[in-house]
Amino acid sequence: MQQQAFEPIYPNPFIAGNPVRSREMFFGREDEFRFIARALEDGRKTALIVLFGERRSGKSSILYQILNRRLGEAFLPFFIDTQIMAGVAGDTEFFSRIITDFCKQLQNDGLPAGRYLAMMKESTATNVFREFLQDLKSHVSGRALLVLIDEYENLEVKIKEGSLSRHVLKFFAGLLETDMVSFVFTGSQTLEAHDHVLWGEELFRKAMSRKIGFLTKDDTTRLITQPVQGKVAFAPEAVAHIYALTAGQPFYTQMICQELVYHLNEEQKYEVTAEDVEKVVAGILENPPPQLLFNWGEHSAERKLALSALAEFSVTPETFLSAPELCRKIARSKLKLDLDANFFNAEFSSLFQEEYLTQKERQYAFRFDLYRQWVRHDHNIWQVQKEIGPARLAQITKTAQVKKEKKKKALKILERTLEAGLALGVIWLVAWLILERKRTVIVQANGGPFSLWVDGDSLGATTGQPDSTRFEIPDGWAAIKNDIFALGSSRSRRPGFKHSLTRDETYTFTAQLIASNEARVKSETIRKDGHLVHFDFTADTLTVITDAASAEIQLGGGSNQIAQSQPEAWQHTFYVCAGDYVLRAKDLQTGEEKRLIVSVPAESKLIKIDFDSVAVLTLTSNVYPFEYQYSLDDARRPRSEPAAARADSILLLRGVPVGAYDFTFINPATDEKLIRMLHVANDTSVSVEFKRKKPPVIKRPEVVVEEPPTGSAARMVDIASDPPGARIFVDGREQGITPRPVPLSDRHHVIKLSKDGYADHSRSIMPGDNSPIHFTLTPQYGHLRLVVQDELGRSLPDVRVFIDNEYLGETPLNEIKLLASRHSLRLYRGSARKDTAVVIPRDDTSKVTLKMMK
Repeated sequence: MQQQAFEPIYPNPFIAGNPVRSREMFFGREDEFRFIARALEDGRKTALIVLFGERRSGKSSILYQILNRRLGEAFLPFFIDTQIMAGVAGDTEFFSRIITDFCKQLQNDGLPAGRYLAMMKESTATNVFREFLQDLKSHVSGRALLVLIDEYENLEVKIKEGSLSRHVLKFFAGLLETDMVSFVFTGSQTLEAHDHVLWGEELFRKAMSRKIGFLTKDDTTRLITQPVQGKVAFAPEAVAHIYALTAGQPFYTQMICQELVYHLNEEQKYEVTAEDVEKVVAGILENPPPQLLFNWGEHSAERKLALSALAEFSVTPETFLSAPELCRKIARSKLKLDLDANFFNAEFSSLFQEEYLTQKERQYAFRFDLYRQWVRHDHNIWQVQKEIGPARLAQITKTAQVKKEKKKKALKILERTLEAGLALGVIWLVAWLILERKRTVIVQANGGPFSLWVDGDSLGATTGQPDSTRFEIPDGWAAIKNDIFALGSSRSRRPGFKHSLTRDETYTFTAQLIASNEARVKSETIRKDGHLVHFDFTADTLTVITDAASAEIQLGGGSNQIAQSQPEAWQHTFYVCAGDYVLRAKDLQTGEEKRLIVSVPAESKLIKIDFDSVAVLTLTSNVYPFEYQYSLDDARRPRSEPAAARADSILLLRGVPVGAYDFTFINPATDEKLIRMLHVANDTSVSVEFKRKKPPVIKRPEVVVEEPPTGSAARMVDIASDPPGARIFVDGREQGITPRPVPLSDRHHVIKLSKDGYADHSRSIMPGDNSPIHFTLTPQYGHLRLVVQDELGRSLPDVRVFIDNEYLGETPLNEIKLLASRHSLRLYRGSARKDTAVVIPRDDTSKVTLKMMK
């Protein structure tokens, strides 16, 4: 019987590296879709949902599934990829692109984008976008609008660069309040991890977060087998082996399966065994994908050492090691690494949080075995030491010099002990000579309580002390006195005597934060009495908001105290490491005080303190600017405020005492006055509506065009371009900027569009009706080779580079592809800044060399 010819498996159904757009290749995440549907009550409620997680965990793929109607027909989703909005300059261009993209996603079954883009010239971008959403909601009556924003952190970057205004986020919050639209964000962190002042309380109040992690074992099995079902048979041990290699991480599962399909085509077979999986993994280890290389480059030198050390002694996927066990294995090996358990515990704890490692009873192992094998293969412990260099290695490890000093100190102590045994008088004489050089040392940290070690010996912890961020090591004389008075009693010797520190000697200090086990190590040479050793633990941002106009806020010890007396000092930001702190707040106007316990890290990084004697008033008006004045009808404390013009129609008044008020609102354009009486007992609002003036008639500038021939009639025809902003020339005469209606007669016209960075586009047209004319411009590119040097002509790394207010990365950079046009170039190094302009010619490379202070 003749064997049937092998048919290659084509196309390869597995996707590695890009988001999964098709529904057929997406598996699992049912809990996430149910969470989103419940939060939005199937379109009956608006909300902001934040999906966060590590890179390549499948967040963008979830958005594409929602875009493909995974939530059902109750929703009309629209997708915004913030990464492709490079070069956006201002709110108008931002919302113009969104409107254009939304109309494209409607597949020409929606609203004409040109109409709304033209309205941008007569009104603000947010007003036009709001009107667009209202028309869109009417057009798709009965369906809830859902905006999907991928990599939402880029909005914050563009606002801080100046490409967008802060009003954009406030506008999004306003859309949520109007029940017009809901949002689904994806990013690497929750919204609470970002700037509370920038994003605003309204968005924080509406936000619901959901972590996107690894796939379950069942979902991973479906991802492996179903895309090639009917073509490929997987042995059960092969599926189990793939799951052990990836633990359900979507990207690496797709990558192995993609390579398996290539392998089957080469071998001309349809069965996958565990041996086939091993061959594919061996190929991946020999030629790792760029994602693995990029991931390794993001790790710090400390992390690289910790990962390579754990991989070196993890000979099997099931190997779990504690930090002390790993230190003992390193000591017994030929490795010359002096790393202690505190170092490994600190690094392993962070790697566990980011899902590189798994934990069991204070022991750690790699979460997915492919990563363990790759680290052993490409980044073993000897290679990593060369990679980070001897100088950086010396900063991390304990150097031989430190060991030599410890041995020298031990010999000195032995010598002094022998001398002390000769006679009591000699003891006192030697003690006086020795202790003349002893010094009191103060160890301080930015948080506490913490434990302290000196040269590996424990001195205890700061727990129970009045200031848990401070540890004082007394001088030798004070310690000896304490021990003398303690003779014959049950009180133990104070560790200060054993560790009394000598001037001009070098010691290794290790501090470990008790709340998080985070450890820090420093080598210090004692120079004077009261020598200060300071540790900085990882700090978290904590924002305190009060309803007082001016308040004094104190968090923990005196070092964290912030006292504010200027007006509107109602928001305070602290950078605090893990621990429990006493938060004290005092209203400086009324003297009222509040006290509570704050645990860091907390579930919410925003703490609100409401004083009983004051409130926050929200003043709103339908016109702006408006003037207002008010008086407190209270015999105990009468007061009034002068009239004040505001730059917007919403005003917050903080620290307003409770009582009865008379408000007078004035429209400065018409002198209309409105009076409101209000009893203030808690936070409330006062809203007024003035009579509207008739809007002024805006005359459009006349456009001079060539008179049409006799018998022909001119008509207004919309001319648009992609991208917009191109200059329009009709028969050689300039007619404005796209998009724009221009008059055309019933004859042939030559229409030319011109825009910097794009090729000129000309077309001969004879209009037959008022149909719009659309041009697609062809971009022209060049390259920029940027060289940044110090004053001696040496290449300068770690310089942040911005082009047209878009962050591109740090030097050194490869050649940068840019539109052939004029661009603004901005460099930052620390607090130093340098600005210049560059002109990029078409199909050429411009080399720009800039000097900056090192």
